[in-house]
Amino acid sequence: MNYALIGIALVPTIVIFSVVLKKTPTIKKEPFKRVAKVFIVSALSTIIAAILEYIGIIILAISYNSDANKILSMSGLFALCVFIIGPAEELCKYFTFKLTIFKNRDFDHTYDGIVYGAAAALGFATLENIFYVLGNGSKSGALMGAFTGILRAALSVPLHAFTGIFMGYYFGLSKYKKYNNIESDKNPQRRAFFISVLVHGLYDFLALASVAKDAPESFEYVGIAGVIGIMIIVYMLMYKIITKASKEDLMIYNEYYYQHLNGHFQDMVGKTNENGTVLVNPDNVQNFVTNAYGSQPNTMAGQPVVWQYGSIPNNTTDQQSGGYPYGNSQNAQFGYQPHNTQQPNNVNPYSQGQYGGYPASNAYQSQNTVAYDQNYEPVRQTYTPSQIQPQPGETVKFCNECGNKLTSDTKFCPICGHKI
Repeated sequence: MNYALIGIALVPTIVIFSVVLKKTPTIKKEPFKRVAKVFIVSALSTIIAAILEYIGIIILAISYNSDANKILSMSGLFALCVFIIGPAEELCKYFTFKLTIFKNRDFDHTYDGIVYGAAAALGFATLENIFYVLGNGSKSGALMGAFTGILRAALSVPLHAFTGIFMGYYFGLSKYKKYNNIESDKNPQRRAFFISVLVHGLYDFLALASVAKDAPESFEYVGIAGVIGIMIIVYMLMYKIITKASKEDLMIYNEYYYQHLNGHFQDMVGKTNENGTVLVNPDNVQNFVTNAYGSQPNTMAGQPVVWQYGSIPNNTTDQQSGGYPYGNSQNAQFGYQPHNTQQPNNVNPYSQGQYGGYPASNAYQSQNTVAYDQNYEPVRQTYTPSQIQPQPGETVKFCNECGNKLTSDTKFCPICGHKI
């Protein structure tokens, strides 16, 4: 019968995580070992949570002069739930995410925050749920254990999942902002943590307040109504967050990361990590200026692009202001090499042999003449992978994320940052 109770305890975890994985917007799935690691570490953190709660209860008892009746009062239970149980359990999820996956290269899309946040929350909730179900089953019989499992499947486990997913969503946004130099609110996950603590604490208080020594008559009905109200909001917000994160999924390591940070992983150019260590010296960083085909990549919004014309006398450059992410083929200022450089007497610069040594007689062709590969994509700045023919003896592979041609020893795509 214990196996049946364990199965009941595992059902909500399987259902919730299946929904999260089904909503994943990219073809790439998160590595099973990485997800499993987050899940297991979070499950083991229940031991840390129990220790923190025990220490908190001792402190609470001291503050109430070890008066058990005061601890079991409405104010005592409120302090226990909001300032001890809620923070202890949410801290375990928060730091499981922060320490095991936040800086990992596999966390490369904002939606990954949902996946790993769910893993962190459900790892914690699953082990806790098994303890509750088996504990009640051993004390009051298998039927009571099954009832506990069903009740927690509808209430406690989804609440844990919500707080993990909620924090994971903002971890995804936080990492995206850090690696794309967005200055506003770079640590929204901290605010999400405090909201999660408050929601968790209020839920626990309403579930337990009816046993308080000074609880008003029939307060248990208020508690039940409050728990149901919180769970309705939790279910709605959890679905909304998962759906929104799926639709608005963003690649964290993109062209800005390579062009302006030179592929450095830990933090922004000239910034420090949380330990105060300078990770990148901006004076030594060289901009990434070409992709696998020699074309210069687009710029991210608001960043300058300096185009090198190579053979122009005196190393002349043409600097344009930054614009749209991934560029705009209609306007040179959005990351594309300008084609309207003015020359004396309106002579076309591409027909004079000055830029790269093109013959003056046939280098420039009219718009009606096909002088380029029709499979070339002007916005992405790469060729369609299926049209690229490898050279004899050459090993060719392509990035699954952006289609960029790669060499056999490439580990990360130099254009989009996708792990190969």
